[in-house]
Amino acid sequence: MTLTRSLTAALVAGLLALGACTTPDPSVNLPEITFQHAPSLNLAVDRVEIVDVHKAPLAPPNVEHKMQTPPAKAMAIWGRDRLKAVGAAAGTVARLTIERAEVVETKLPRTQGIKGAFTTDQDARYDLEMSAMIEVFDPEGRRVGHAAARATRNQTVPEDVTLNDLNKMWFAMMEAALKDFDHEMETNMRRFLGNWMR
Repeated sequence: MTLTRSLTAALVAGLLALGACTTPDPSVNLPEITFQHAPSLNLAVDRVEIVDVHKAPLAPPNVEHKMQTPPAKAMAIWGRDRLKAVGAAAGTVARLTIERAEVVETKLPRTQGIKGAFTTDQDARYDLEMSAMIEVFDPEGRRVGHAAARATRNQTVPEDVTLNDLNKMWFAMMEAALKDFDHEMETNMRRFLGNWMR
């Protein structure tokens, strides 16, 4: 009876310890994504619209829905902060369409046998892809210009990564990709939408 109680206590303690390892530390706060510090990209349109057509599967191997700021939300924030309508004929529209905004997890092979017991392997690779298009439509609804941008990033994590460290890695990876997206989109807007930029 005593042995049974001891084993039960040890099992409960082990499960509690395991739970503690996977619970994020509430004191770890990731910064908010913002582009309010960046100069606005002024467009001679009546209004700016943001449309998200990316459909998150909400299931493996996709993990973007687990992120504090998923890529689709980050691109929407980019659009809200950087794109500004500065007036034109009523009905003229600039539309930012978020086309792809995903992070896919791929499990990696582990070292087998005795060597595996002493090896910290890379557990998974995360591949991020984000893409969007800006289109300008005249008052009759005809598309009169467009520009697009795409950014990718990938990162592996070790098998002993904590949930907090995983969230930090996701954030850093997404932030780096978003900076690439920002640079490429501004460059392409100035190249292909120059007639509508002010």
